Amino acid sequence: MKKKEKAKRGTEEMVGCEGKTSELAKNEDSSSIKSTQEQAPAGDPLKGLDQQAVDTSSAEKLAQLEQQVVEFRDRYLRSVAEMDNMRKRLERERIDYVKYSLEGILKDLLEVADCFESALNAQGNIPAGGAVKCGAEKKVDDKFFEGISMIKRRFLDILVKYGIEPIKATGEKFDPNIHQAIQRVESDQVKDEMVDEEFSKGYLLNGRLLRPAIVKVILPKNVEQT
Repeated sequence: MKKKEKAKRGTEEMVGCEGKTSELAKNEDSSSIKSTQEQAPAGDPLKGLDQQAVDTSSAEKLAQLEQQVVEFRDRYLRSVAEMDNMRKRLERERIDYVKYSLEGILKDLLEVADCFESALNAQGNIPAGGAVKCGAEKKVDDKFFEGISMIKRRFLDILVKYGIEPIKATGEKFDPNIHQAIQRVESDQVKDEMVDEEFSKGYLLNGRLLRPAIVKVILPKNVEQT
């Protein structure tokens, strides 16, 4: 009887030991798994690589967009500058057209001014109160020449309104840009080329030469004529 109880008791002790051993093994496995989980990096490593690639791609796209902005701004500024230059050029052309569009007709009208000038110069060739023969003798009417002079002044005033300006000649220093010399005479009384006589008046149109003055020039001696 005592032997059976001892055997039974030994069996229970063995079963208890096995249970404890099993429980210890379970605890060790659980601790090992937990330790492994703690040591393992959090998250999916592939997921981190994908995020890094996305960030790199976004930075490259941003750099490309910034470069495009710089290029578009440069093109815009160039276009604005070109438009401004074109506007200024067109404005200059418009002003020049307004100033010089009547150049042809005004140049022709200068011949009328020449006729008035010739008529008045003819008065100086006739003695005051004298007579000229034109088939029959007749007195020169001073009032006639006075009327011609008034018409000439009025005519020139109208030309001035359109930008016509007479060129100074007699007594002025010779300027080949506005004077045309058809006669040159040497003299020891001048140091520079001077206009001695004017044969035909010259005119400017808004500061630009319309017709040169036809003149006689006095040269200093020992100056080679050209």
